[in-house]
Amino acid sequence: MVYMEAYDKLLESWLTLVQDDKHFHKGFFVQHAVQVFNSYIHCHLAAPEGTRNLTANGVASREEEEINELQEDDRELFSDQLASIGMLGRIAADYCIPLLTSLLEDRVTRLHGQLQRHQQHLLASPASGSVDNKVLDDLYEDIHWLILVTGYLLADDTQGETPLIPPEIMEYSIQHSTEVDINTTLQILGSPGEKASSIPGCNRTDSAIRLLSAVLRTSEVESRATRANLTDLLSPQMGKDIVWFLKRWAKTYLLVDEKLYNQVSLPFNTAFGADTEGAQWIVGYLLEKVISNLSVWSSEPDLSHDTVELLVTLVERRERANIVIQCENWWNLAKQFASRSPPLQFLSSSVQRTLMKALVLGGFAHMDTETKQQYWTEVLQPLQQRFLNVINQENFQQICQEEEVKQEIIATLEALCGIAEATQIDNVSKSMKLYEACLTLLQVYSKNNLGRKRVDVTAEEDQYQDLLLIMELLTNLLSKEFIDFSDTDEVFRVQEPGQAANRTVSAADVVLYGVNIVLPLMSQDLLKLVFDMLVLQKHNTEVTVASGEALYTLVCLHQAEYSELVETLLSTQQDPVIYQRLADAFNKLTASSTPPSLDRKQKLAFLKSLEEFLLETYSRMSDSEEDDCPRLSAETLAALQEFYLEQQPSTVTKNFAVGAIEEDWLSQFWYSDDTAEHLAKEVISAIGRGSKIACISAPSIYQKLKELHHEDVSVVILEYDKRFSVYGEEFIFYDYNSPLSLPDSITPNSFDIVVADPPYLSEECLTKTAQTIKFLTKGRILLCTGAVMEELAEQLLGVKMCEFIPKHNRHLGNEFRCYVNYRSSLNSTVQTSNS
Repeated sequence: MVYMEAYDKLLESWLTLVQDDKHFHKGFFVQHAVQVFNSYIHCHLAAPEGTRNLTANGVASREEEEINELQEDDRELFSDQLASIGMLGRIAADYCIPLLTSLLEDRVTRLHGQLQRHQQHLLASPASGSVDNKVLDDLYEDIHWLILVTGYLLADDTQGETPLIPPEIMEYSIQHSTEVDINTTLQILGSPGEKASSIPGCNRTDSAIRLLSAVLRTSEVESRATRANLTDLLSPQMGKDIVWFLKRWAKTYLLVDEKLYNQVSLPFNTAFGADTEGAQWIVGYLLEKVISNLSVWSSEPDLSHDTVELLVTLVERRERANIVIQCENWWNLAKQFASRSPPLQFLSSSVQRTLMKALVLGGFAHMDTETKQQYWTEVLQPLQQRFLNVINQENFQQICQEEEVKQEIIATLEALCGIAEATQIDNVSKSMKLYEACLTLLQVYSKNNLGRKRVDVTAEEDQYQDLLLIMELLTNLLSKEFIDFSDTDEVFRVQEPGQAANRTVSAADVVLYGVNIVLPLMSQDLLKLVFDMLVLQKHNTEVTVASGEALYTLVCLHQAEYSELVETLLSTQQDPVIYQRLADAFNKLTASSTPPSLDRKQKLAFLKSLEEFLLETYSRMSDSEEDDCPRLSAETLAALQEFYLEQQPSTVTKNFAVGAIEEDWLSQFWYSDDTAEHLAKEVISAIGRGSKIACISAPSIYQKLKELHHEDVSVVILEYDKRFSVYGEEFIFYDYNSPLSLPDSITPNSFDIVVADPPYLSEECLTKTAQTIKFLTKGRILLCTGAVMEELAEQLLGVKMCEFIPKHNRHLGNEFRCYVNYRSSLNSTVQTSNS
């Protein structure tokens, strides 16, 4: 694991170098990228071409493979590595794409030969038993890694973004397009059943398309093996890799949109562009692959899931869906799923949900009115009919808990979820039906759950999950991203004449009704859950405010039960001193002349008291826990006391060492020791000793200043993290949301320099922190924040970016820089904190 982390760091370093186009000309790192890429491929191939699972003696070991099979999927586990290798491969595309093509074509040819030999062996000796699969296993593992690297090289993972062909791949294809024979390229693409090398002129094909063809050839070998009843010899992992790659590739390349690029490669446009025979053939081939997988691999949930995800990719864009809907196989698939015919009925519920999502997305393709109506009838009407047949049975109350009935209802609900996931916004008037449906849903839930007691503990947890889902539903209904509240009733009355004009149900009505349902379900047990988490258990400080708000609401609803919980907790304290301290803390928490209510002012006071309460109770509880700790003997204590006296002169600086207080998500990220020292020396160099320094949200710089110059500098730390209150009067509580809320002892323009590191990379945070900086400083400013804030920082504070690059103890995704408004040594040379 240590070596793997070190390798990840090395890859990150290489990416930083190869993406630096300011200091290195284009192509400078091509040979280096080739070496790293070669090394990675070599380590993931079996002997003799590679070194995968070889011991120090050069002997192949199978044990490591068995261990790795227990881990998560390689494409997730090694995603960062693969992304880095894919980027390096693009930089050296002239070498890496032909290399991957050659290796993959070779492995697929050998796989085809091995499967044929196994088939002949089984036909000749059907009773001879199983054959040695070692060669097949090695081939499958080689193909596994080659397809993963190919997927990351040719396309990016673009969740929530428009997928684009990587510019390096597009440029590579354009550069070599004059050497490409388009007809031969299309012939190789459309002949996955043939070896590419057997087609005349194969060397004059587009390399990126030929690499795709190698994966299609792999898919074809797999399909032919299933038709030859050799499924037992196939690898489900290889099947997963194939459909994962095809989904990733199709999102980016299939029906490439020319408007998104300055120039599109002619081979790409001819093979995958809109209104081309190549695109139509590929869509048909991929659809056949999906149907084949769902028939053959229905018992493999992961492979089935990846397969239906590929199907979603084919129909999620209307341009692709328009081609899919013309395929007869698509209509056959829809009819087969609607009738719950085997083997589709054996698919897992999550796979069936995604399959229904794909079928609904397909319905948004361009069709005439009659055809579209026919399609929706064939897809949706059988679902409705099956559900009615189940619930309308006369003995439904007696058979509703039978496994077969429950599975039928679950399948129906999963299908409805898939329909909801695929639903597209049509017009605003349809919101009325959504409100009414949500209202009906809440009424049904309330009728069946209000006042019910659940014996099973897990059932009680399920109810909490139900409440969470209801609250998420209500929140989404109120979100302006989904609903525009301006003149909604008028919109509905205009667009829905007749009976619809009299409807006045709105999102607010549904939410208010839902709140009335949720509040009675917030039982004493739910109060106890939040109470125990906040008071008795360690938790992330980031959830304190949200949990505190929930606790306050529950206290308002169940005041007697809250008092009972407090008394129960206090009764467990045997020490009368601890008992009294905790009792005082609880009294302060709810101290008020009026009973707790949902008044905003009372709630804010409660949250402020809660923060102090948690600090108090944790220290008291830990004190009581320490009473049970083993005691040292008198002789040992005397020896320790003597040692402490000897070490006392150095304790002052150690208390201020970076890391004396552990890094916590509540406060700022720690700088590396080198960076903290470098910046501390910069501050002293800028203003001299004996000056006044203010550090805003920069605890590691404050600590380093005190460590190096604790006797000859006056420095204060403005920090939200109250653990720094151990530094006494030099600690000033600071919340950037109240930038000028400072003690009276802090006067305007009273510090020779202000060092600031705003805790968040946001315009709001920097703008408010800048108010504090300008209030405190006499003139000089040292700001540390993200490079993306350069323009705003100069606008607010008149600071310029320095050449010095700070480093943190943690690896952060954003680039951080320093900014000053004076002549600084941080601009003396291009350097980092480790230089």
